[in-house]
Amino acid sequence: MKFIKGLVLVCFLAISISACFDPPEFKSTPEITFDKIQFKEVPGAGTNDSLILYIDFKDGDGDLGLDPDDETFAEPPFHSSDYFLTTPGCSTGQCDTTKVNTQIVYYGQENVPYVLLNSNGINGKLVTNKTRNQAGYIYLPAYSSSSCEFYSEDRLLVPEAAADASYNIIDTLEDQATKKKYFVIQEPLLYKKNTNHYNIEVKFLVFEGGNFVEFNWSKLCYEYDGRFPLLSSQSSALEGTIRYGMANPSYLALFSVKTLKLEVRIKDRALNVSNKVTTPQFTLDGIRVN
Repeated sequence: MKFIKGLVLVCFLAISISACFDPPEFKSTPEITFDKIQFKEVPGAGTNDSLILYIDFKDGDGDLGLDPDDETFAEPPFHSSDYFLTTPGCSTGQCDTTKVNTQIVYYGQENVPYVLLNSNGINGKLVTNKTRNQAGYIYLPAYSSSSCEFYSEDRLLVPEAAADASYNIIDTLEDQATKKKYFVIQEPLLYKKNTNHYNIEVKFLVFEGGNFVEFNWSKLCYEYDGRFPLLSSQSSALEGTIRYGMANPSYLALFSVKTLKLEVRIKDRALNVSNKVTTPQFTLDGIRVN
């Protein structure tokens, strides 16, 4: 899912933090309030317009933000996605799948990073878009090349037992210490985003048919949950403002004069989730700035 990598980078660069380091008494679970939201249009073909969200925060122990250079935050429970294995021997009725997580590993003298499937000895084959054609798995979601809702096409390193020659194997690696073999797979893989990978969650709601309904960005291969960096290296109370920018070339085409609102939460490194904040209703023209 190439869009997620690019989008997270855009959101990361769009974040700025202002914080006060006086030691007031706050709860260890973060608390947020809405400040403001703005829309900036960038003229020209192929350019990204931006929604810019300002959220005020308070946190009692200062454990907000994820360090992009700390490999700990690529490991469970902060890993990016979960994948699935089939149930060995199942071919009748509805066959279950087993969700497994991932971690980052490095291979060779150049320390090339790979996303490794942590099967942890669990038997079963990696679930792909082709698994749906097998007996017992017809219930799996259909694959669409234009959507990223259910399937990811990122490269995945999997233990030899989790794949075979029917998969799109683009490389084979061997652990020099254990002599175990691993396959690098790249094809549509059933996946689920790990909600703990991000520390800010943003939900878009559009007013349609008399109600606000969630707009599913993953169908268009966009994601507006993201990560903001470390706010402090100290374990002390923090308060300030997060400025979170969300870029897209099609805001006006998608929403035009429609009424929107956003729902936002943040999460600390202990995985404590803040209260949910809902923005006032708005249109893009109504919050436009130069």
